[in-house]
Amino acid sequence: MNAAKTSTTVAQNSVRTFVARLAAAGLTIATGVVTAKGLGPAGKGLYSGTLMLVSFVMVVPSGIATAFVYALTKQRRSLEELMPAAGRILAYLCIAAGLGAVVWAAIKGPSPVIWIFLASVPPSTVLTWQGSLYIGLGRMNNLNIQTFGIALATLVCIAIAVFVLHGNAVAALVAWLVCLYGGALVVVWHALRLSRRADPGDVSATVRGLARFGAPNSLNQLLGTLNYRIDSIILISLLGLGSFGIYSIAVNFGELLFMLTRPITAAATRDIGIREVHAAGVMTAKVIRVCTAIAALASLAAFALGPWVIDTVFGPRFSSGAEPLRILLPGIVAFATAGTFAAFFIVQLGRPHVVTVINVVMIAIQAVACFVLVPRLGMSGAALASTVTYIAGAGMNTVWFCRATSVSPWDVWVVRSADIRLVLQETRAMWRRERAASAA
Repeated sequence: MNAAKTSTTVAQNSVRTFVARLAAAGLTIATGVVTAKGLGPAGKGLYSGTLMLVSFVMVVPSGIATAFVYALTKQRRSLEELMPAAGRILAYLCIAAGLGAVVWAAIKGPSPVIWIFLASVPPSTVLTWQGSLYIGLGRMNNLNIQTFGIALATLVCIAIAVFVLHGNAVAALVAWLVCLYGGALVVVWHALRLSRRADPGDVSATVRGLARFGAPNSLNQLLGTLNYRIDSIILISLLGLGSFGIYSIAVNFGELLFMLTRPITAAATRDIGIREVHAAGVMTAKVIRVCTAIAALASLAAFALGPWVIDTVFGPRFSSGAEPLRILLPGIVAFATAGTFAAFFIVQLGRPHVVTVINVVMIAIQAVACFVLVPRLGMSGAALASTVTYIAGAGMNTVWFCRATSVSPWDVWVVRSADIRLVLQETRAMWRRERAASAA
């Protein structure tokens, strides 16, 4: 595939994925509004805190997910080889989570939340692998449809649980759990359909290979999750769940901005992995430029309208989240491309240790800054610590990337008119194709 055709394909996939993720993000925001209005700051804090706990546990399958992408793209392995190994790894993870939950219940006492957490491990693991499966196979449309469907189902089920059945945070979590299982079953069914009946080879050897490649990436996922969540963890420990419930609104806005750029990275990851180093570096730089421009424009809108949206949509109880949101925005713009850098370092270079080192340094910076600033500035201190950390992380990513590719920092960060034209061109072409398909 020549460079022009590859760029066009990536642009088309990026636009489609962007639209689908944007729609899903809108549904996720609506779900956040439902939980905030229906549960209040403390209930919202419990709900968001449980999801944050699940996200930490999912770092292990996330590392394996990266190994799946590497196996399907760089190693050219088949889905038939990977499916049995994935099933075995899933069983190991469920057993480990079960043992951990039993120990926790024995020490702290049983609670509905810990059992909901345990029940969420199997479907969460499958959905963690969902993106890698479709990215590795080049089937982004399937991923987009499923992402939107799960977001819609989650909104509907939680709204019913909270407003129709008048449930509490536990009821909202049960509704979320039902949607997880529905989405996971669809992924498993489709993966089985895509698999041909063939000899999977040595399953144990495949498991070991995935584990060897995935272990460093799991560590990176853990460190990356800490990067995104350490401000929330320290905030909970110092100020409690109520303050976290309010702060989570600002964090959710920030994550929405990350969602705007992740589809482009997802669409480009496969091509970054299969091209030679210099060409992959040029493509990575282009993706970073486009993502930064999108994040910057969205952040300007969030800075102007965010406080009004929080007060109007979530209510006065959450209005104090407006200032942390504005403080977070510069860091979000700087770090919106972290996933693109990571795709290059891991999938193209096969060097996950680069991401590890950067994450460790960022965690140290953010932890120190949070413990210094949160007691003095409260939620705004946590936001300021995050912004300083994200800007530092963007700088480290840039230095390492430019050394590996000889691409200049100017080429990485300064958007070109050609980048904008390509995005607009593919957006118009996609809408024309969609209208033609609908008319037919």
